[in-house]
Amino acid sequence: MKDKFHRSGLCLEVPMYIDDGEYFGDETGTQLKCRHGLRPKRRTAWEGKDTGRRFLGCPLEEEDQCDALFWVDEEWQPRIQKAFEMLWLALDHASTRNPTKAQYQWSNFVDRTIVEEDKMKLEFQMASQISAIEAKHKKRVSRIKKETEDLKAWLMGSLVVIAFLLFKIIENMYQGC
Repeated sequence: MKDKFHRSGLCLEVPMYIDDGEYFGDETGTQLKCRHGLRPKRRTAWEGKDTGRRFLGCPLEEEDQCDALFWVDEEWQPRIQKAFEMLWLALDHASTRNPTKAQYQWSNFVDRTIVEEDKMKLEFQMASQISAIEAKHKKRVSRIKKETEDLKAWLMGSLVVIAFLLFKIIENMYQGC
């Protein structure tokens, strides 16, 4: 049974895969185990030069998977591998030139977020400027109030002096008569 697997063992990178209607589920006809000690699941590669090749891999969800990879199918001929690589490159290029709805929505979300962030920065700048203007205005109002109080005090003092002088003038006028 082990002869069926053309390359087996642990690798650095498990390819992206799809659920193939003809090749899926747990592999029960083997003694192979992943690093977790679990029987591998049937997978079909869905990226790069290995697109369409069947393999056995860790049965856990992607974020918990180990790097167990046991190829069931032989490698494609070099010409077919190159064709797959070119197709994926063309697909990648087309998706960047003609963004999908999800890419457009994400881009739109990012743009709106940037606009909102810029708007908030401007609002903070305006609030800071308004606070500075209010502080400057309060100082000015305080200074004007003090000047007004000083002027009132001077006027009251002047009125007292003028009233006193008028009293003395009138008193001297009546004494001279």
